[in-house]
Amino acid sequence: MKSSIESRIAQLRDRLTTASLSIKSIPAFDPSQDYIPGNITERVSQDTSGRSTISQDFETWQGYYRPRHSTRRIKIALKFSPLYDTLCRLRSQESLDREIVRWIRLKHPNILPFLGTAYISIETVPSICFVVPWMENGNVMTWIKTHRDVEKLALLQGVAQGLLYLHSQQPPIIHGELRGSNVLIDSSGQPRLCDFGIEQFRDRTGHSEPVVTGPERYSSWAPERLNPTRFGLETDEAAITPSSDVYSFGMTAYEILAEKRPFSEQRTFDLIVAITNGQRPELPSSPEETIVTKHLDLLVSKCWSQDAAKRPTTPEVVKTISLLSSEGAPAANSAEPKSGQSR
Repeated sequence: MKSSIESRIAQLRDRLTTASLSIKSIPAFDPSQDYIPGNITERVSQDTSGRSTISQDFETWQGYYRPRHSTRRIKIALKFSPLYDTLCRLRSQESLDREIVRWIRLKHPNILPFLGTAYISIETVPSICFVVPWMENGNVMTWIKTHRDVEKLALLQGVAQGLLYLHSQQPPIIHGELRGSNVLIDSSGQPRLCDFGIEQFRDRTGHSEPVVTGPERYSSWAPERLNPTRFGLETDEAAITPSSDVYSFGMTAYEILAEKRPFSEQRTFDLIVAITNGQRPELPSSPEETIVTKHLDLLVSKCWSQDAAKRPTTPEVVKTISLLSSEGAPAANSAEPKSGQSR
């Protein structure tokens, strides 16, 4: 088992090293000759006074967007994706371009709007960025720590409804990186899912890894994503499914309820071993356990089942949380453990 996990970690590290070496040899992207979907460059301006921030998959700058037929400016985030940049340089971005067009069309109160794409200058090099509204309230983990009276069940309901909306598209949009840092809070206090849909394109470059990687990234991944071959899957992409998103929802629910990242004290290697062996974090105890908290714990435990086939579907997750939000309780099967081994 140990050698298998070590081999998997070495594989991930090799891909990251290959990415940094290979990208340097790819021809530059020429904005005068190339088409990008949803191009709104003429209505976007970059705020050059601030520094960029680096997250798991993006380097982000602030900027402003002027909607068509309006003089009002909207504060935006300009998100540079190394993965998309690599695909463009390889002239292999057509599939992702089609996804971008789909993202622009999405309309849901729990999905962060995707406004379009734009060229900005990064160290004098024209680069494509994704354009989304800037969320002043930050992510859900920051929000719950500064708003102690927030209703966590309502937040989970919003996250689940956003995920259901993505999965209801034809074909389904798989989030692929659902966790607390990818749930932003809008001006009304509603959760908005962001940074979805790009993960399944990573293996198509052959050498594109995230900007940042480590325990935070892998702590929300389903076991079949951490070690596909062990679960009978031939590729990493095959493990990115609605069911793996449901697992990530369970871990995101844990983050919100416990107010900390799953396995936050473990290193990457130990975390991967724990998850692939079926270990799960212990759900926080409630001072006053109610039928709602009991069934919420049961739902989370089902979401992070080791067997993907035993996890609830996204509609089932939404239905259960909706019932709990109205202080009802769905018909329960036998109780499952709150921690330890996952079935």
